[in-house]
Amino acid sequence: MASIDIIRQLSAKEALLRAFNNQNIFVIRKIYMDDNADQIMTATYTKTELGAESFEADTMEYLGSGYGGSVYRLKDNEGKPIDKVLKVVRTFPNTEKGRPFKYSELLVNTPVADRKKFYPGSLKSMTMNRIQANFFKELLRIKDKDEIPNGLPIIYKYAEGKLPSSLRNEMITAKKESEKKFPEDAYVSLWIMEYIPCVYKNEFCGKIPMRRKWTVSNLKNKSYTKENEAYGEVATFVLNDMGYVMKDVVNPRNFGIRNNGEIVYFDPFLIPYPSQELNTNEKLMASLLYGFDGEEKFQKAIDNGNYFKYRSF
Repeated sequence: MASIDIIRQLSAKEALLRAFNNQNIFVIRKIYMDDNADQIMTATYTKTELGAESFEADTMEYLGSGYGGSVYRLKDNEGKPIDKVLKVVRTFPNTEKGRPFKYSELLVNTPVADRKKFYPGSLKSMTMNRIQANFFKELLRIKDKDEIPNGLPIIYKYAEGKLPSSLRNEMITAKKESEKKFPEDAYVSLWIMEYIPCVYKNEFCGKIPMRRKWTVSNLKNKSYTKENEAYGEVATFVLNDMGYVMKDVVNPRNFGIRNNGEIVYFDPFLIPYPSQELNTNEKLMASLLYGFDGEEKFQKAIDNGNYFKYRSF
């Protein structure tokens, strides 16, 4: 078993991810952040070499997963859960050998029927993950901006690259299904973000009503007011400051509540907007996620203001 701990920022170009285990091995992964081509480099040392004493503890606790990826609550070196979670998603790089990733080739080589499907490892799921990963990476970069609404989660660290075998093993230990969901050498993005305690699984700690229909048609009901207000702030910032629109935020499994009662949208489905300002890769990815006439529907809702009032996509 091991304990995952992001310990400190070394520089603008480099961060350090530590993993400990009880086999007298101490793993250091240097995560090089170079022009949007982040890579995880792994080096292994014995405890003796590093002068380490005791690092035995459970790594993480599985919280849940979807088509996109899996989430684990991290633990400290004594095995106690901390207020941070690790999200890991399968995707593809933004760049390859210093050049833009050849997304068009991936798209062309995927059967049309499979482009429409969401399942772990599908092109549509990995495209969704790529865009969400870019969003949270950017959110980390601007984390000190006063304009960031409380309705977005705090991001602490970000990295991407081939999934290290030691981390994959810990994910499998936490949840056996991770073995199939994350094949060996899978390319992943991962980030550490704050733990939101009150979620759908625990009935939001009783902070909002559970016995209601979680549908778009009911969003004008007053029982949704608190969620809609938080959404409006998030949607405005995400669009105007970051250049994305959001989908699937009416889904109660994609938001939660802090102990102080603040609504947090921690797992939005994001698409870059507007598409005419995007590069070729981004345009192709956005087109796949918008679907037929999808961007036009967003534009209409943005223009009449309903997009900022109701989570209608």
